[in-house]
Amino acid sequence: MNEKAFELILNTAHDFLQDKGINIVSEKTLMQALPIIIECVEAANEQSLTGEEKKNLVVRIILFILDKAEIDEEKKIVLMELVNGGTLEITIDIIIDASKGKLVLNRKTQMKIFLCFSHCFKVMATKLKSTASRQSEVNPATTKKTSLVQDV
Repeated sequence: MNEKAFELILNTAHDFLQDKGINIVSEKTLMQALPIIIECVEAANEQSLTGEEKKNLVVRIILFILDKAEIDEEKKIVLMELVNGGTLEITIDIIIDASKGKLVLNRKTQMKIFLCFSHCFKVMATKLKSTASRQSEVNPATTKKTSLVQDV
């Protein structure tokens, strides 16, 4: 995929998120943004992309948005870890399976899964924050901002 197509999809996703009033600043808003970004990638209708490439594109868009987000650096690190740690990719797979009818969930089960994910993210965020604060106490140089995405 060329950079121009990436920018077009990124801008479309950004506009949709703004229209819906979603700003990725927490685990909850990350989960709210995810289906919207997936839909934008699907709507782009890039025929040459495989499912795995589309998933990677969704992750790349989220990382780009997070990198540019004006949020607390510790919160940004937590959200980046959720993305880079594989949790987001698993969530994308679940959303795709559900959209293809591979998961048959009633409303009660869907809510339980959502609550489970929310709880997992909160626990991970707490652990990551405590780890980050311990690391910064040991080595203040580790608190420098590092870019995890390539510039467009």
